[in-house]
Amino acid sequence: MTTSKLVLALSAGISAMAFALQASAQLPVQAGPQRDAAIEKCIAQAHQQWPGGGEQAHAQRVATYKACMVGAGMAP
Repeated sequence: MTTSKLVLALSAGISAMAFALQASAQLPVQAGPQRDAAIEKCIAQAHQQWPGGGEQAHAQRVATYKACMVGAGMAP
């Protein structure tokens, strides 16, 4: 059962990363206070959703951060 949850979590992370990468390729790189605020918000969100250490948590945080940035209209 634990293996199933791990596979599901990894699949979700990979899907989110693929979506974020595809969407971010279409966004221009932006700078300024709006981007800084989005970065802070997305980092906090990623750490809140995926606390802890390890490779899996790190991969999930990266995917969450990228998806958040794209959702904010920013390139990750």
